[in-house]
Amino acid sequence: MLNFNGKKGEEVAKTLISACLWNDSVEDKSRAYDVSPQTVRNYVEKQGIEIIEKLLENARKISLEILKGVKEIDLSIDWTTKTWYGKPVKGLGSSEKGNSWNYATATTKYKGRILLLAFIQQVNGMTKEEIVKNLVEQVVAMGFKIRLITLDAGFYTVDVINFISQFNYIIAVPVGYVKVYEEFDGDYKTNSK
Repeated sequence: MLNFNGKKGEEVAKTLISACLWNDSVEDKSRAYDVSPQTVRNYVEKQGIEIIEKLLENARKISLEILKGVKEIDLSIDWTTKTWYGKPVKGLGSSEKGNSWNYATATTKYKGRILLLAFIQQVNGMTKEEIVKNLVEQVVAMGFKIRLITLDAGFYTVDVINFISQFNYIIAVPVGYVKVYEEFDGDYKTNSK
């Protein structure tokens, strides 16, 4: 799936794939493949962001193969952040927690598997509406009809809800207190149901 050159290339690839699939840290997964987290960082630093793009693209291809013949799906939009602690890898973004790859992803669950359908790198200045719109457009362009959209809590903004409401999608809303964020000022209103 990933072609890293070098003595530990296979272990590095398995670590990254495993961390993404299980939404775990590189540090935790590196132990399972007998490679140090610093080695993983060094390989990524040498090969750059393209390796993460290749990883996600390959995961998407596998997902589309599994979903052949499926027309209608439920979609989950979430943040996918791979964080590590140590030397930053230039150009990959950052978060308050440390250095990270920051992506938003659109996945679906099929026969007990979580399958990646779309992704977009989070770039400073992008609104949540732009991110959701991009992910939804990617999925629709693949020919899928979206039945239900579930959003990570951070995506519940007025603009995102307004965008999704234009279509015949059902929006899953958590029960209890829901924070609806105003994109322009970061304030929120709390509604309970």
